[in-house]
Parts: sequence; structure tokens; C-alpha cells
Amino acid sequence: TPVAMYGPLRLALRGEHQAANALVAIRLLEAAQSHGISIEHSAIVRGLETAEWPARLELLTMGGGKRILLDAAHNAEGAAALASYLRRWHPERPILVIGIMRDKDVDEILRPLLPCVSRVITTAAPTPRALPAADLAHHIGPTANVIAEPLEAIEHAMRMNDTVCVAGSIFLAGAVRDDLKRRAILS
Repeated sequence: TPVAMYGPLRLALRGEHQAANALVAIRLLEAAQSHGISIEHSAIVRGLETAEWPARLELLTMGGGKRILLDAAHNAEGAAALASYLRRWHPERPILVIGIMRDKDVDEILRPLLPCVSRVITTAAPTPRALPAADLAHHIGPTANVIAEPLEAIEHAMRMNDTVCVAGSIFLAGAVRDDLKRRAILS
């Protein structure tokens, strides 16, 4: 930045878009510093290198080397960022387990994701706002599998592929994250 040098370093958060987000965070902290708030340079660097943001390109390693990429991707911009990440870092084209809320623009979320995945399993978060899995599958076509229960859908996907991407809703991520994290820790 015009004020200081913070690298080279490796951002803890995945995705090319996080470089721009990191710059915004740094510039805000620098503005706070210019107004007399004391923030150590090392604290800024440590924050960039250790930040965690649940369900934002969160990669979990499960037993047997299986991987689950958990990302909310609950709007067009989030889906585009996830698709960009998948194209660059997951050329193996993982299976997508997706659940979307009924008040979202389903097609705008699906459009960037479908070319980046090998198969799609539709599911639904446990909330009345969720679009039913079968209704979501109609947006994809006959190739979509429908498994309404999210953890069952993920289990099915993990039996078919070493990498599974779970996306489409913060509610879906919230419904499965604790169980997946616990299993990742134990494996």
C-alpha cells in the first residue's frame, strides 16, 4: 500500500477475490492508524495469514483423503467467485451438492457453477425458505440427482468422488458444517 509493505505472505482465505478484500481490510486498518488507533504491523500480517471465514471456500479433509469444499455461494457474485476458484484449483470437477433458498435467483447461481462440476445433487436446507430439492433439480435438468436430506446427499457424493463441493446457501452450510468439521477433525 502507499503506507507499508505486508508481503510476501499467503492469505488464509482462498480465492482470488480475497486479495482485493484483504487490500480493503488493510486500507481500513491504515486509516484507523492515521486517526491514532495503534495497530501493530505484525498483527495485520498475522490476521491476513490466519483469518477464518466459515463456509467461504472452506476446505475440509475427510477420512480416506476425501475433500469437501464448503462455500455459501448464495448469490450470483458468490457463485461466480466459487466457479472461478473451481476452474483454477479443482480441474477434477467435483460433485456439487447444492441447496438454494426459494427467494434467490436460482439460475444466476447455477449458471457459473454447472460447467465447473462433474455432477449435481440437489438438496434442501432445513428451513421453510429452502427451495425443495426436486424443484431445484428442474432448473438443472434430468442429470441432477435429488437427495433432500443434506448430510445424506453429501455422503452419497463422497462415495462417487474424492472432492465434493457443497454450496448455494448459508442455511445449507450452517446445517452441515458442524457435523462435517467434527468428522474432519476425527479422521
